[in-house]
Amino acid sequence: MTARCEPRAFPSRSRSLGRALLGGLIMATALGAGTAVGSVLTKATGLDGVPARLVSAALVSAIAAPLVLLAARRARLPARLLGTGGPRAMFRAFLAGRG
Repeated sequence: MTARCEPRAFPSRSRSLGRALLGGLIMATALGAGTAVGSVLTKATGLDGVPARLVSAALVSAIAAPLVLLAARRARLPARLLGTGGPRAMFRAFLAGRG
């Protein structure tokens, strides 16, 4: 028997505000840390241009995605509601550039 992804009743305003603030905090953390660490890595390796930007983008994604999945798991939401279909499907989508 598979679990169904039925929408829950609408959350309260305070819960919605809390989720929005948590999402903003996650993105701010990921962007700040990914950009800072990415700039140090690209200077250390001598990369510039598009490859340097890809390093920062990969770091931001590597920080943000697990934090969002963790937040969803703590809220007891199935990952499928976030558009994921499990590790294999996520990896295929990432390789295809659709993730």
